Amino acid sequence: MRTGLRSLLVALVLGILLVPALAADPALSIASCEALRPAAGLEPQGLLVTLESTQARPEPTAQEQELAEFRVEGRVLSATRRSVILAGTVQISEYLVQPFRTGPQEVEVRLRGRRALVQVDFQTEGEALLPGRFDGETLLETEEDLPVFSWYLRDLQVKQDGQVLPLRDGKVRPAWHPGVNILELWGLGPAGQKRHREYRLNLVDPACVPLGSEMLLPFGQLEGRSGPLYDLRCEGEALKVEGWTKGLVHLVHEPDWVEIEERYVARVRASAPGPARLVYLKQPHFLLEWEVWREVPVQVQAAQDR
Repeated sequence: MRTGLRSLLVALVLGILLVPALAADPALSIASCEALRPAAGLEPQGLLVTLESTQARPEPTAQEQELAEFRVEGRVLSATRRSVILAGTVQISEYLVQPFRTGPQEVEVRLRGRRALVQVDFQTEGEALLPGRFDGETLLETEEDLPVFSWYLRDLQVKQDGQVLPLRDGKVRPAWHPGVNILELWGLGPAGQKRHREYRLNLVDPACVPLGSEMLLPFGQLEGRSGPLYDLRCEGEALKVEGWTKGLVHLVHEPDWVEIEERYVARVRASAPGPARLVYLKQPHFLLEWEVWREVPVQVQAAQDR
C-alpha cells in the first residue's frame, strides 16, 4: 500500500514537472520565405519570412512580443517585423529580412530559446533610385540636398547632364538649372552587371514660365475613398489644366525599406502670357469642406520675352 502510494505521488510530481518542461520547447517553424520586391519593376530588396510559433499558454500582446532574431553564419541580419497575428497559443508574424549577400545560404531564426532553419537562394541585381521623385516631374522649387537610395550595388555614381556629382551621406547636391535636368544613377550589381536609372526633372521658375510649356505637377497622394482628397486648380487665363495622370514614387520607410506611392499629377500648360495662380486644395474627408493648403503665383512670359 505504501509502495503504491509512493508511486502515485512520484507520478503526480513528475506530471507536474513535465508540463512546463514540454511547454518550454514549443514549435517554431518557417511557414514561407520568399524574395520581396518593393514594387513591380524593382529588384528584390530582401526576404519576406513568415514564422509560426505555438506555446502552451496564450502569446503576449503584439507590443510585448519578443522579436525574432535572424542569422547567417553567426552574423545577425537586419530584420523588421511587418505584421503579427496572435490567436490564442498561436502566433503568425511576417519579417522583412535583408541578407548580407546574394546566393545560396542558410538562414537561422531564433525566438525565445527556439531555433528554425531555412535554405534560401537570394538573387537580386540591385537598384538605385531617388526617393519621392518620378521621371518627367516638374519642379517649381528644388532641394539643395537630394537623397539617393540603393541596395546591393557598389561603385554607385550619380551624374547630372553627364557630370559626376559628389555623393556624401546618401545625398547629392545638383547644380540645378532651368529646364530639364537629367539625373542618372549608375552602379554595379552583385554579379558585376551595370545598373542604370534615369530621371528627367524639369525645373521651372514660377516667375518666368515659358509660353506653351507643359508642366507635370504632383499635388497629392492617392488615399482612401473617403479622404483625404486633393485637387489642383488654375486661376487666370495664362494657365490651363489639360488632363490628369499618376506619378509613381518610391519612399524609404524606417529602417530603410522601400514602398511605392501613387500621386495625383496634373498636366498644366502655359497657354497665354500674363499672371496666374496655382491653387492646391485638400479635402480631409468627403463630408468636409475643401481647404487651400498652397498657392503659387505664376507669370507666363510672352514669346518675345523667352
